[in-house]
Amino acid sequence: MAAGYAGGVPKGVTAIRIDRSESKGSVGSARGLLVIYLVILALIGFWPTPVDRAAGSFLLWLGRVVPMLSYTHLEFGANVLLFVPLGLLVTRMLRVHRYLSVVVGLLASVGIELVQWLALPARTPSLYDVLANTLGACLGLLIALWWERGRAHSNGAADR
Repeated sequence: MAAGYAGGVPKGVTAIRIDRSESKGSVGSARGLLVIYLVILALIGFWPTPVDRAAGSFLLWLGRVVPMLSYTHLEFGANVLLFVPLGLLVTRMLRVHRYLSVVVGLLASVGIELVQWLALPARTPSLYDVLANTLGACLGLLIALWWERGRAHSNGAADR
């Protein structure tokens, strides 16, 4: 071995371990989950009647009893939550330009609302839905980045 080297690493240099365990397997599992999620999203988005129809009277009652839980607030929150998985999964699949997961969420939401407007007369398309869905995709992006940062930090701590 050359002078100054111990175990193949130059003396005074800290070895950096590269964790490749997330690369292919993580993207593959994200892809599989995305397919399942998209089927569920299509069923919800393109169902001929509102998916909350059965709960409508309860939700209106709840809004009267607890004004903070009005139908409008609950629907907006549900639309945000509905698109969090899309933002999260698309972000996990992208290695560069990860912000595009928000654009994917926006385009998916606009597509769903257009189909509801053009082909589903019992559904009510709304720009508020597009806003909420896009916020959900953005939240999914932020959660994915936060998760990965935490994992990188814990992996770095384990290497010390």
